[in-house]
Amino acid sequence: MPSQDHASHAGDGHASHDGDGRSPYKAVNLPFFAALDQSLAVAGQLNPEDMAALRAAGFVSVINNRPDGEDGPNQPTSRQMQAAAE
Repeated sequence: MPSQDHASHAGDGHASHDGDGRSPYKAVNLPFFAALDQSLAVAGQLNPEDMAALRAAGFVSVINNRPDGEDGPNQPTSRQMQAAAE
């Protein structure tokens, strides 16, 4: 699964890469998602419900760069994200 970090992307903050030669993954429609190369992608803040879409797209790992509580009490905790990814 992609790194859970912010990436710049023009437009509405959503991007899909499917068949553009840069990513072997199926299209993913998540905030600020961008495939950096064939094995690495980045995205904005993910939610636990995003994990199933990432798994279906072929991702196998997530690196969560956000500390718990960084964006207030409504931000999912690292534990919640890990549980959803397993």
